[in-house]
Amino acid sequence: MSDVRSQKENKKFLLLLLLIAHYSLFMFFIGCEKTPTERIDDNSKPPFLLSATTDADSINVDFDTLYTVSPDSGKTFTLSLPVVAIARDSQGGGSISSLHFTIFKPRSSSVVKSGVLHRDSTNFDSAWFSSVVTFRMKRTEPGIYRFEFYAEDNARWKSNAVSVPLLITRKNSPPILGLPTLQRHTPIGSDSSFITISLSVTDSNGIENVQNVLVRPQNAVDSSFQLMYDDGLYEHRDIFPGDGIFSTVFWITPVDSINKVVLKFFAIDFTGDTSNIVHRSLQNQLPAILFANIFPDSARIPTSGSIPILFSATVSDSDGLGDIDEVYFRRIYSPDTSYFHFPLFDDGEIASGDSVANDGTYSIILPLSSSATVGSKQYRFFVRDKFGAIDSSGTRFLYLHN
Repeated sequence: MSDVRSQKENKKFLLLLLLIAHYSLFMFFIGCEKTPTERIDDNSKPPFLLSATTDADSINVDFDTLYTVSPDSGKTFTLSLPVVAIARDSQGGGSISSLHFTIFKPRSSSVVKSGVLHRDSTNFDSAWFSSVVTFRMKRTEPGIYRFEFYAEDNARWKSNAVSVPLLITRKNSPPILGLPTLQRHTPIGSDSSFITISLSVTDSNGIENVQNVLVRPQNAVDSSFQLMYDDGLYEHRDIFPGDGIFSTVFWITPVDSINKVVLKFFAIDFTGDTSNIVHRSLQNQLPAILFANIFPDSARIPTSGSIPILFSATVSDSDGLGDIDEVYFRRIYSPDTSYFHFPLFDDGEIASGDSVANDGTYSIILPLSSSATVGSKQYRFFVRDKFGAIDSSGTRFLYLHN
């Protein structure tokens, strides 16, 4: 009886072992199906990338015409660079299916371009790959670009990665400052003035190359540097971000007189080059009307419709044309002193009669209709700067007749 019981227990034990073996084998194959890139052959190894090189380790886009072409006069560049890579595989060079590359931007994980190299030759354990890799970059994006290479075999094993740096430089030129414009408000009874400043900055390498724009008041109690901003924020009185117009506001307390305060402006780019230095006194220079004209100055009133009359004025300002706030004219109705305000424009638009923008000549074309009355019409031209100072012309006449 005990022998029968023992035999049954042995059968149960053998059955349990058999179930465990089947389960282990089942899980092994399931694992293989979940990871198809893994091979059961323990002797297999991934490929090994021996080397990867670029034809140049540094390129100056302004001088190295062998590798660069600029289709738009230096704003962007197309670079074409030969690259070579050699990979090895224990299963033979023919088992290496492809060699991949990726180009990354300087100090960034952003990808410029990725692709595969062409196979050149194969021997018993190695394969050679090469291509002329072409990619585009902006002038404002110099720095160390990173090429990353890896090989892949037929079983999708990936090799080690090899990184190759490529230094891309350009000819640098410092920022250039225009003439600043400013407004000054001094509260009654106060020793301090609230200053609003704007300054145009250009850089041949792009406005992104400008690191800081600074202004420093001289002959002021606080003569520390003040940052100017091109961020579009009202707190800095900047209108549009990234347009090259830098602005700021701050209070100035003069050591002596506010008219003796001088502002010193300069900019620094990311290579450390400094712009030209511009000075602007808080003593305002008055604007002036150099020339004012009505053309024609004598006209026949049309019987129907209208004819164009051109009003124009040329102005100047020692603080720069950017200091001009408005140019306008008023018609003087005799014998009373009624005035109507007509703005003139320096925008280069045909519709306003202006031929060249920002040259100091302001114009407007107004229609003379058939309802006009006969007689001599009187006009006076005015210019106002950002300080509020005004200059005016003498009286100009327009003679209308039938």
